[in-house]
Amino acid sequence: MQNERRKKQKVDPFTVISRLTRDTVIIIAVVVAIKLLLLDIVAVRGDQMTPSIQNRDFVLTFRLPYLPLIRNMFKPSRNQPVIFTYPFSKKRGCLRIAGIPGDTILVDSGVVRNSRNKTPAKPLQDSVTPIDLLPEEYSPRDFMPPLVLPNPGTVLVLDSLDLFPFFTALSIIRQENPQSNCSLSVALEVNGTVAADYYLSDFVLYKGTLNAVPDSQRFDWFFWSRLTEYLHLAYPERMQRLVFSFMKDGERVTRYTVRERYIFLIADQEKTGYDSRYFGPVRSSHVFGRPLAVLWSFSLHHGINLKRLGKVIP
Repeated sequence: MQNERRKKQKVDPFTVISRLTRDTVIIIAVVVAIKLLLLDIVAVRGDQMTPSIQNRDFVLTFRLPYLPLIRNMFKPSRNQPVIFTYPFSKKRGCLRIAGIPGDTILVDSGVVRNSRNKTPAKPLQDSVTPIDLLPEEYSPRDFMPPLVLPNPGTVLVLDSLDLFPFFTALSIIRQENPQSNCSLSVALEVNGTVAADYYLSDFVLYKGTLNAVPDSQRFDWFFWSRLTEYLHLAYPERMQRLVFSFMKDGERVTRYTVRERYIFLIADQEKTGYDSRYFGPVRSSHVFGRPLAVLWSFSLHHGINLKRLGKVIP
Protein backbone atom coordinates (compact mmCIF):
# COMPACT_ATOMS: atom_id res chain seq x y z
CA MET A 1 0.00 0.00 0.00
CA GLN A 2 2.79 2.39 0.90
CA ASN A 3 4.55 1.75 -2.41
CA GLU A 4 1.40 2.53 -4.37
CA ARG A 5 0.92 5.78 -2.46
CA ARG A 6 4.51 6.79 -3.16
CA LYS A 7 4.04 6.13 -6.92
CA LYS A 8 0.89 8.25 -7.00
CA GLN A 9 2.67 11.06 -5.17
CA LYS A 10 5.50 11.00 -7.71
CA VAL A 11 3.19 11.67 -10.68
CA ASP A 12 4.11 15.11 -12.00
CA PRO A 13 1.29 16.83 -13.96
CA PHE A 14 3.81 18.90 -15.92
CA THR A 15 5.55 15.71 -17.04
CA VAL A 16 2.24 14.26 -18.21
CA ILE A 17 1.38 17.43 -20.12
CA SER A 18 4.88 17.50 -21.63
CA ARG A 19 4.57 13.92 -22.85
CA LEU A 20 1.09 14.47 -24.28
CA THR A 21 2.30 17.58 -26.08
CA ARG A 22 5.30 15.74 -27.47
CA ASP A 23 3.19 12.80 -28.69
CA THR A 24 0.65 15.15 -30.27
CA VAL A 25 3.37 17.05 -32.11
CA ILE A 26 4.84 13.79 -33.40
CA ILE A 27 1.45 12.58 -34.62
CA ILE A 28 0.74 15.91 -36.34
CA ALA A 29 4.22 15.89 -37.94
CA VAL A 30 3.68 12.35 -39.27
CA VAL A 31 0.25 13.26 -40.68
CA VAL A 32 1.63 16.41 -42.35
CA ALA A 33 4.59 14.46 -43.78
CA ILE A 34 2.25 11.84 -45.23
CA LYS A 35 0.04 14.55 -46.75
CA LEU A 36 2.95 16.47 -48.26
CA LEU A 37 5.12 13.56 -49.36
CA LEU A 38 3.03 10.44 -49.84
CA LEU A 39 -0.77 10.59 -49.88
CA ASP A 40 -3.38 13.33 -50.02
CA ILE A 41 -7.13 13.69 -50.48
CA VAL A 42 -8.32 15.79 -53.42
CA ALA A 43 -11.88 16.85 -54.26
CA VAL A 44 -12.59 16.55 -57.99
CA ARG A 45 -15.02 19.00 -59.60
CA GLY A 46 -16.67 18.48 -62.97
CA ASP A 47 -17.72 15.52 -65.12
CA GLN A 48 -14.78 15.46 -67.54
CA MET A 49 -13.51 12.13 -66.23
CA THR A 50 -16.87 10.34 -65.97
CA PRO A 51 -17.33 7.43 -65.37
CA SER A 52 -13.83 6.81 -63.90
CA ILE A 53 -14.07 9.88 -61.65
CA GLN A 54 -17.30 11.76 -61.08
CA ASN A 55 -18.14 15.24 -59.90
CA ARG A 56 -17.57 15.68 -56.13
CA ASP A 57 -15.54 12.52 -55.75
CA PHE A 58 -12.94 12.78 -52.99
CA VAL A 59 -10.01 10.75 -54.26
CA LEU A 60 -6.96 9.32 -52.51
CA THR A 61 -3.98 10.72 -54.42
CA PHE A 62 -0.45 9.27 -54.56
CA ARG A 63 2.09 12.10 -54.47
CA LEU A 64 5.55 10.56 -54.09
CA PRO A 65 6.58 10.12 -57.78
CA TYR A 66 5.65 13.74 -58.55
CA LEU A 67 7.66 15.52 -55.84
CA PRO A 68 10.27 18.05 -57.10
CA LEU A 69 13.38 15.98 -56.28
CA ILE A 70 11.88 12.68 -57.41
CA ARG A 71 9.74 13.30 -60.52
CA ASN A 72 12.72 13.37 -62.93
CA MET A 73 13.51 9.78 -61.91
CA PHE A 74 10.12 8.55 -63.19
CA LYS A 75 8.71 8.57 -66.71
CA PRO A 76 5.05 9.63 -66.99
CA SER A 77 2.74 6.77 -67.95
CA ARG A 78 0.31 7.06 -70.85
CA ASN A 79 -3.40 6.59 -70.06
CA GLN A 80 -2.79 7.37 -66.40
CA PRO A 81 -5.15 9.89 -64.73
CA VAL A 82 -3.41 12.71 -62.86
CA ILE A 83 -4.28 15.68 -60.68
CA PHE A 84 -2.57 18.75 -62.15
CA THR A 85 -2.51 22.54 -62.14
CA TYR A 86 -3.75 24.30 -65.28
CA PRO A 87 -1.17 26.41 -67.16
CA PHE A 88 -1.24 30.09 -66.18
CA SER A 89 -3.68 29.34 -63.36
CA LYS A 90 -3.72 28.05 -59.81
CA LYS A 91 -6.81 25.96 -60.49
CA ARG A 92 -6.47 22.18 -60.22
CA GLY A 93 -8.04 19.63 -62.52
CA CYS A 94 -8.06 15.91 -63.25
CA LEU A 95 -7.33 14.54 -66.73
CA ARG A 96 -5.65 11.52 -68.34
CA ILE A 97 -2.17 11.45 -69.90
CA ALA A 98 -2.50 10.88 -73.66
CA GLY A 99 1.07 11.70 -74.66
CA ILE A 100 4.57 12.03 -73.17
CA PRO A 101 7.78 13.63 -74.54
CA GLY A 102 8.61 12.25 -77.98
CA ASP A 103 5.01 11.31 -78.83
CA THR A 104 3.06 12.83 -81.72
CA ILE A 105 -0.55 13.64 -80.88
CA LEU A 106 -3.30 14.52 -83.33
CA VAL A 107 -7.07 14.80 -83.28
CA ASP A 108 -8.99 13.40 -86.25
CA SER A 109 -12.80 13.34 -86.40
CA GLY A 110 -12.96 13.93 -82.65
CA VAL A 111 -10.66 11.03 -81.75
CA VAL A 112 -7.33 11.69 -80.04
CA ARG A 113 -4.57 9.53 -81.52
CA ASN A 114 -1.02 8.81 -80.40
CA SER A 115 1.62 7.98 -83.03
CA ARG A 116 3.14 5.38 -80.70
CA ASN A 117 0.33 2.90 -81.18
CA LYS A 118 -1.82 4.43 -83.97
CA THR A 119 -4.92 3.93 -81.84
CA PRO A 120 -7.09 6.34 -79.89
CA ALA A 121 -5.48 7.42 -76.63
CA LYS A 122 -8.85 6.88 -74.95
CA PRO A 123 -12.09 5.56 -76.51
CA LEU A 124 -14.99 7.97 -76.77
CA GLN A 125 -17.71 7.47 -74.19
CA ASP A 126 -21.12 6.40 -75.43
CA SER A 127 -22.99 8.82 -73.20
CA VAL A 128 -21.93 12.45 -72.89
CA THR A 129 -22.98 15.01 -70.31
CA PRO A 130 -22.86 18.46 -71.96
CA ILE A 131 -20.81 21.09 -70.16
CA ASP A 132 -20.77 24.79 -70.97
CA LEU A 133 -17.08 25.53 -71.59
CA LEU A 134 -16.93 27.18 -75.01
CA PRO A 135 -19.46 27.73 -77.78
CA GLU A 136 -19.82 24.71 -80.07
CA GLU A 137 -18.70 26.69 -83.11
CA TYR A 138 -15.43 27.50 -81.36
CA SER A 139 -13.91 24.12 -80.69
CA PRO A 140 -10.74 22.23 -81.69
CA ARG A 141 -12.28 18.98 -80.45
CA ASP A 142 -12.88 17.58 -83.94
CA PHE A 143 -9.53 18.43 -85.50
CA MET A 144 -6.03 19.30 -84.30
CA PRO A 145 -2.85 19.17 -86.43
CA PRO A 146 -0.08 16.78 -85.33
CA LEU A 147 1.83 17.95 -82.26
CA VAL A 148 5.25 16.55 -81.35
CA LEU A 149 5.77 16.77 -77.60
CA PRO A 150 9.33 18.09 -77.22
CA ASN A 151 12.05 16.59 -75.08
CA PRO A 152 14.23 18.81 -72.88
CA GLY A 153 16.92 20.30 -75.09
CA THR A 154 14.70 20.55 -78.19
CA VAL A 155 15.34 23.83 -80.05
CA LEU A 156 12.20 25.59 -81.26
CA VAL A 157 12.74 27.91 -84.26
CA LEU A 158 9.65 30.10 -84.07
CA ASP A 159 9.95 31.71 -87.52
CA SER A 160 9.82 28.29 -89.21
CA LEU A 161 6.75 26.98 -87.38
CA ASP A 162 3.21 26.73 -88.69
CA LEU A 163 0.36 28.28 -86.75
CA PHE A 164 -0.37 25.43 -84.32
CA PRO A 165 3.22 24.49 -83.36
CA PHE A 166 4.03 28.21 -83.12
CA PHE A 167 1.39 28.77 -80.44
CA THR A 168 2.37 25.53 -78.72
CA ALA A 169 5.92 26.94 -78.55
CA LEU A 170 4.57 30.18 -77.03
CA SER A 171 2.73 28.20 -74.37
CA ILE A 172 5.93 26.31 -73.50
CA ILE A 173 7.99 29.52 -73.28
CA ARG A 174 5.40 31.22 -71.09
CA GLN A 175 5.13 28.20 -68.78
CA GLU A 176 8.90 28.03 -68.35
CA ASN A 177 9.24 31.77 -67.75
CA PRO A 178 6.35 32.71 -65.45
CA GLN A 179 8.16 35.80 -64.11
CA SER A 180 8.94 37.22 -67.56
CA ASN A 181 6.92 39.86 -69.35
CA CYS A 182 5.65 38.03 -72.45
CA SER A 183 3.63 39.70 -75.19
CA LEU A 184 2.44 38.95 -78.71
CA SER A 185 1.89 41.55 -81.42
CA VAL A 186 -0.09 40.71 -84.55
CA ALA A 187 -0.35 42.40 -87.92
CA LEU A 188 -2.09 41.51 -91.19
CA GLU A 189 -0.02 41.56 -94.37
CA VAL A 190 -2.24 42.31 -97.39
CA ASN A 191 -0.69 42.08 -100.87
CA GLY A 192 2.74 42.65 -99.35
CA THR A 193 1.72 45.65 -97.22
CA VAL A 194 1.51 45.33 -93.43
CA ALA A 195 -1.65 46.68 -91.79
CA ALA A 196 -0.66 46.84 -88.11
CA ASP A 197 -3.94 48.40 -86.95
CA TYR A 198 -6.29 46.28 -89.07
CA TYR A 199 -9.86 46.43 -87.74
CA LEU A 200 -12.15 43.36 -87.71
CA SER A 201 -15.80 44.31 -88.04
CA ASP A 202 -17.58 41.15 -89.23
CA PHE A 203 -15.63 38.34 -87.55
CA VAL A 204 -18.03 36.48 -85.24
CA LEU A 205 -15.48 35.70 -82.51
CA TYR A 206 -14.04 39.20 -82.12
CA LYS A 207 -14.56 42.77 -83.26
CA GLY A 208 -11.78 45.34 -82.98
CA THR A 209 -8.13 45.87 -83.92
CA LEU A 210 -5.74 42.92 -84.04
CA ASN A 211 -3.51 44.20 -81.28
CA ALA A 212 -6.46 44.73 -78.93
CA VAL A 213 -7.42 41.04 -78.91
CA PRO A 214 -7.67 39.95 -75.22
CA ASP A 215 -5.09 37.51 -73.86
CA SER A 216 -7.74 34.80 -73.49
CA GLN A 217 -7.85 34.71 -77.32
CA ARG A 218 -4.47 36.23 -78.18
CA PHE A 219 -2.57 33.07 -77.16
CA ASP A 220 -5.24 30.67 -78.46
CA TRP A 221 -4.12 28.94 -81.66
CA PHE A 222 -7.66 27.99 -82.66
CA PHE A 223 -8.80 31.63 -82.56
CA TRP A 224 -6.16 32.60 -85.11
CA SER A 225 -6.90 29.50 -87.19
CA ARG A 226 -10.55 30.51 -87.42
CA LEU A 227 -9.55 34.10 -88.23
CA THR A 228 -7.27 32.89 -91.04
CA GLU A 229 -10.14 30.85 -92.49
CA TYR A 230 -12.46 33.85 -92.23
CA LEU A 231 -10.06 36.20 -94.02
CA HIS A 232 -9.50 33.79 -96.90
CA LEU A 233 -13.23 33.19 -97.33
CA ALA A 234 -14.21 36.86 -96.97
CA TYR A 235 -11.47 38.26 -99.24
CA PRO A 236 -10.39 35.47 -101.64
CA GLU A 237 -8.95 37.97 -104.10
CA ARG A 238 -6.30 39.24 -101.66
CA MET A 239 -2.91 37.76 -100.80
CA GLN A 240 -2.86 37.94 -97.02
CA ARG A 241 -1.23 36.39 -94.00
CA LEU A 242 -1.01 37.06 -90.29
CA VAL A 243 2.40 38.17 -88.99
CA PHE A 244 3.23 37.40 -85.35
CA SER A 245 6.01 38.80 -83.15
CA PHE A 246 6.58 37.27 -79.73
CA MET A 247 8.44 39.34 -77.14
CA LYS A 248 9.95 38.25 -73.82
CA ASP A 249 11.17 40.99 -71.50
CA GLY A 250 11.27 43.43 -74.41
CA GLU A 251 13.26 41.21 -76.79
CA ARG A 252 11.88 39.36 -79.80
CA VAL A 253 12.20 35.58 -79.47
CA THR A 254 13.05 33.61 -82.62
CA ARG A 255 14.71 30.52 -81.07
CA TYR A 256 14.09 28.79 -77.77
CA THR A 257 15.53 25.69 -76.08
CA VAL A 258 13.00 23.64 -74.11
CA ARG A 259 14.10 23.00 -70.52
CA GLU A 260 11.35 20.78 -69.09
CA ARG A 261 9.21 17.76 -69.96
CA TYR A 262 5.63 18.16 -71.19
CA ILE A 263 2.60 15.90 -71.28
CA PHE A 264 -0.61 16.01 -73.31
CA LEU A 265 -3.77 15.62 -71.23
CA ILE A 266 -7.19 14.48 -72.42
CA ALA A 267 -10.60 14.14 -70.78
CA ASP A 268 -12.36 10.78 -70.70
CA GLN A 269 -15.36 12.73 -72.01
CA GLU A 270 -13.58 13.70 -75.24
CA LYS A 271 -16.66 15.20 -76.87
CA THR A 272 -17.09 17.84 -74.17
CA GLY A 273 -13.81 17.97 -72.26
CA TYR A 274 -11.63 21.02 -71.76
CA ASP A 275 -8.08 19.70 -72.04
CA SER A 276 -4.76 20.03 -73.90
CA ARG A 277 -6.61 20.38 -77.19
CA TYR A 278 -7.39 23.91 -75.95
CA PHE A 279 -4.59 24.95 -73.59
CA GLY A 280 -1.77 22.84 -75.05
CA PRO A 281 0.77 20.56 -73.34
CA VAL A 282 1.36 20.90 -69.61
CA ARG A 283 4.65 20.88 -67.73
CA SER A 284 5.27 17.58 -65.93
CA SER A 285 6.12 19.64 -62.86
CA HIS A 286 2.49 20.82 -62.78
CA VAL A 287 1.32 17.29 -61.93
CA PHE A 288 0.29 17.02 -58.28
CA GLY A 289 -0.34 13.29 -58.03
CA ARG A 290 -2.10 10.21 -59.34
CA PRO A 291 -5.64 9.46 -58.07
CA LEU A 292 -5.83 5.89 -56.76
CA ALA A 293 -9.33 5.37 -55.36
CA VAL A 294 -12.53 7.15 -54.37
CA LEU A 295 -12.65 7.58 -50.58
CA TRP A 296 -16.14 9.03 -50.63
CA SER A 297 -18.48 10.84 -53.00
CA PHE A 298 -20.84 13.53 -51.74
CA SER A 299 -23.29 16.06 -53.16
CA LEU A 300 -25.77 18.40 -51.49
CA HIS A 301 -28.67 16.99 -53.50
CA HIS A 302 -27.95 13.27 -53.20
CA GLY A 303 -25.81 12.99 -50.09
CA ILE A 304 -23.15 10.27 -49.92
CA ASN A 305 -22.96 7.95 -52.93
CA LEU A 306 -22.34 4.60 -51.25
CA LYS A 307 -21.77 2.82 -54.56
CA ARG A 308 -18.58 4.81 -55.18
CA LEU A 309 -16.92 4.27 -51.79
CA GLY A 310 -13.55 2.57 -52.23
CA LYS A 311 -13.82 2.45 -56.05
CA VAL A 312 -10.38 1.90 -57.62
CA ILE A 313 -9.64 4.42 -60.39
CA PRO A 314 -8.35 2.80 -63.62
